[in-house]
Amino acid sequence: SLTLQRRTIPPHVEAAIRTALQKLPADRFSSAAQFAEALSRTGFTADMAPTVPSAAPARRLLIPDPRSLVPWAGWALAALAAAAAFGGWLAPGRSVELSRFAVNLPAEQAPRTDHDGTSLALSPDGRTLVYVGRGQRGRQLFVRRLEQLEARPIAGTDGAESPFFSPDGEWVAYFAEGKLRKVSLAGGPPLAVADVSSERGGVWGTDDQIVFVSSSTGGLLRVSAAGGSVDTLTTLRTDSGEISHRWPTLLPGNAAVVYGIQGPEGYSLAVVSLRERRQVILVRGASMAQYVATGHLVYATQEGSLVAVGFDPRSLRVTSSPVSLLEGLLVKVTGAAEFSISAGGTLAYLGGQTSGRTLVLVDQTGRERPLTRDLLGLAAPRFSPDGRRIALEALEQRSVAIRVLDTERGTLSRLTFEGQARYPEWTPDGRRIGFAWSRAGTLAYDLYQVAADGSGEPQELYRADNAQWEVAFAPSGRLAVFRESNPVSKRDLWVLPLDSPRVARPYLRTPFEERTPAISPDGRWLAYTSDESSVDEVYVRAFPEPSGRWQVSISGGTEPRWARNGRTLYYRTADSLVAVEVRPGPVFDVGQRRSLFSAPYQRASQHADYDVSPDGRNFVFVKAGPDAANLVMVLGWFEELRRRTQGGAQVDARD
Repeated sequence: SLTLQRRTIPPHVEAAIRTALQKLPADRFSSAAQFAEALSRTGFTADMAPTVPSAAPARRLLIPDPRSLVPWAGWALAALAAAAAFGGWLAPGRSVELSRFAVNLPAEQAPRTDHDGTSLALSPDGRTLVYVGRGQRGRQLFVRRLEQLEARPIAGTDGAESPFFSPDGEWVAYFAEGKLRKVSLAGGPPLAVADVSSERGGVWGTDDQIVFVSSSTGGLLRVSAAGGSVDTLTTLRTDSGEISHRWPTLLPGNAAVVYGIQGPEGYSLAVVSLRERRQVILVRGASMAQYVATGHLVYATQEGSLVAVGFDPRSLRVTSSPVSLLEGLLVKVTGAAEFSISAGGTLAYLGGQTSGRTLVLVDQTGRERPLTRDLLGLAAPRFSPDGRRIALEALEQRSVAIRVLDTERGTLSRLTFEGQARYPEWTPDGRRIGFAWSRAGTLAYDLYQVAADGSGEPQELYRADNAQWEVAFAPSGRLAVFRESNPVSKRDLWVLPLDSPRVARPYLRTPFEERTPAISPDGRWLAYTSDESSVDEVYVRAFPEPSGRWQVSISGGTEPRWARNGRTLYYRTADSLVAVEVRPGPVFDVGQRRSLFSAPYQRASQHADYDVSPDGRNFVFVKAGPDAANLVMVLGWFEELRRRTQGGAQVDARD
């Protein structure tokens, strides 16, 4: 009897399920519609089930391959549990009984976690799950009602990450292509709300204001959900070594925000009153939190634990000692934790971990072979001028390091040992590597260079008030170009003389986002990406003076890289690598475009995440393996939360 497993299942549901599971076809329902009708009839009994007439011609019983049912089994259980919770099976006034189940999704609908943000969002009523999945053009949002068996993609949400719901559950906000966007679940195209340079989370308040983070090195901002002017809520406390604020969550009444702080020693949780704008540290070693109606602050640790503490939203004080709720939660190096809790007590989370990344060599036809395996945080590969080595960045515990792969020997040496080192680029002579570096205990990124053989310490190349990124060297070795993040003009390109004095001058400083600079082999042209047409496109201008402007890509393009002969320029669309013939001369000439192969490899909108070998025969890409992440749903989770935290020691809120 099912009621032995769950006493709240009504008799008519027990009868309908037992009828559906009968061995003989004649004893089962003849259609899914009859089964659904029986589930909704409170007076249904097993002897009311329609039988197949004895005079009916015999039919061949088609038994499906059990393996074909496995991907749907999880959602079938989810639908049954959701119906139990939301369909009125429980007696009035009784809470939803605790039930936990893993969800196995088909590969084409599986959550995708190969990005810096979060992947899951539950609607306030807990009945709808939105998540980042695998779309035809990369990442895309999917939506699924818990009583349904299939998810559906949300059109126009390519490149999405970190979704979150509006208070009424009718809209979903998310980040994509340098914008904070929102989309209605009832249909219609996504709408832009605000510009961002690098997302780190958001939350939609009941006052129709969105608190969000637009930079990986900034504070919290606030904007109307309809768009408009942006208000600054928090600023970094440089005297305390704060690097960024991220992953905000609102407290009841929208009067205060809890958020994560990235500092030299990792992450902490803080709260700020929006009236007084006063910041108070709450918990050390935690990166992301959500306040729930049981009076708890539920947060994630970098080690993958989900923890709860009692919390008073009026005094903004922790009121109990922490209690660990579960282990194995997927938490990223950015502090993003893969869990979401509805107002009614449904919990969704991803357990496991993101897979390592593989460096692959790909020829002109798309055939690939691996160069490395299972490197966490692998990104930004660059061939040395002789093609024998590849510089790259990789995650090393809580830092990002520049490493060099010797492709002949297979050795992987490390060049930096602290802070966050990003975007390596070789000097023309192959002796040094330039990169952007946020040293331990510092806030902004500046430009440095280090000997490629690992001898000596990194040397400062250029420092300024704003963050400096993406240095690229001219073939002459006398000039470099880099990207600056400016709070007013966004991402700009600057030229840096490499002799003394090193006084940089602006190359392109516009209201648009200019990035991914690449200097041609003859040093006369600069290719870059800009969103000046509201869509990312690849352009070319003269260098070192930005005269002329030629659009290279059509209908979108990013990540330009030059062939060594200077006669081919490559760029990426959402799903392809495109080669463009270019003709050198006094005037830049764009020739024929052709798609080489589908490129289902790691992408980065702010930096070219691949490179072309010096001989032009191969490319190096970063390939993401399948994530070892399991989607788990817990209905009635507040019951478990209350039980687990009953014995927690109380903390005097007056302390």
